[in-house]
Amino acid sequence: MREEIGDAEATQREAMERLKRVLREVRGEGDAAGLTPERRQAVKHLLSHASPTMIAQAEQELAGEGFTIEDLASACEVHLELFREAAERLRFDLPQGHPITQFELDHAAIFEALDRLRTAIGRSRSKASVASASGEIAEMERCVELLLAAENHNVRQENTLFPMLERYGIEQPPAIMWQEHTEMREVKKALEQALGERESIKRLVERVEPLAIRLAEEFALHSRKESQILYPAALELFSPEDWREIKDECDKLGYFASGLAQA
Repeated sequence: MREEIGDAEATQREAMERLKRVLREVRGEGDAAGLTPERRQAVKHLLSHASPTMIAQAEQELAGEGFTIEDLASACEVHLELFREAAERLRFDLPQGHPITQFELDHAAIFEALDRLRTAIGRSRSKASVASASGEIAEMERCVELLLAAENHNVRQENTLFPMLERYGIEQPPAIMWQEHTEMREVKKALEQALGERESIKRLVERVEPLAIRLAEEFALHSRKESQILYPAALELFSPEDWREIKDECDKLGYFASGLAQA
């Protein structure tokens, strides 16, 4: 038994070292865009097989080697690209206005807000002062405002999809998703607070960027689990009457972004 545990730990360590090697390559190229198509695929392959815990541990160890937030942001770009590609492949062929279609539209809007947020943060790095970065800061505020409004997406799931799954005996996955909603909500609140502290643009970026990267990574992993586990389970189990009940309740709760609700 001890030998088996030792072998498993060695395999885990080897996977960790491979992940760190490709992340070092991203840094060596300056950013993810500099990677060759072959190396980019290698990064995607490793990230797709790495658990969130492994990714977090690898980033922590690389930070000890001198990696900056900007370095880790480049790896995040590849990670998010990977999840977008997976989301495209998993897209469900459902009528416009179906609750799952609405949840997928929510995902797209949230990803867009996260992209805009990180782009604004990146542009603000070259600014000399808070005053000269006023446009970028205003964009960050708009994005965080949208992300906070997107709590409506979570509320709709927590009040419709999750209880219906539990009614059919599917309890643990909704419980995990609910917990992740809570964790991401705390990151959004921390972002909102960090944007209010503006003694210098350098300090503002140092506080906001790690939170933006964390939220992007967490949401990417979370949305993948919804698309791969929750939605297929619901589509298999729920009756047409169940879906009508869910849609009626979703319509009452409203939709966080204009254009998402379809009659």
